[in-house]
Amino acid sequence: MKEIGQNFEMSRYMWRNKQKQTKFVLGAVYIHPNVPQEAVEYFMFQMLVAYSEAIRLIFPNMNPDSETTIPLCGDFNMDIMQIKSFVNFMKSRFNLDCISSASTTLGNTCIDLTFTRNISVQTLPYVSYFSYHRSVLSRLMLSSEQ
Repeated sequence: MKEIGQNFEMSRYMWRNKQKQTKFVLGAVYIHPNVPQEAVEYFMFQMLVAYSEAIRLIFPNMNPDSETTIPLCGDFNMDIMQIKSFVNFMKSRFNLDCISSASTTLGNTCIDLTFTRNISVQTLPYVSYFSYHRSVLSRLMLSSEQ
């Protein structure tokens, strides 16, 4: 399998209000262009397996963390207008919904993606005069804002 030359950051944050704490994983993704879909899926599996029922395939007695809130955003360099199977993979393996649907580049491709689980995210256009990308600003809608 071709090596992925990517940057992937994943951090855990606790959000706290007066009533409760909410644990969530915030992921920022950059995948280089022309990386095969299979390699990207393998990488996502490595990063997110603890948040998937699939962990039981490796560790049968382990309980997966399938309720943790996850917003995952970034430049996947994979046009979901052409490749629907990646969106299906993210939904079936990690229960992540793709909320991206509009073109995010001047070439009318949708490669800057936002996936979510158990959180409302509002994506807004962000005007950048110096990029091929139509930047996307993601606003996390925490329970007190909904």
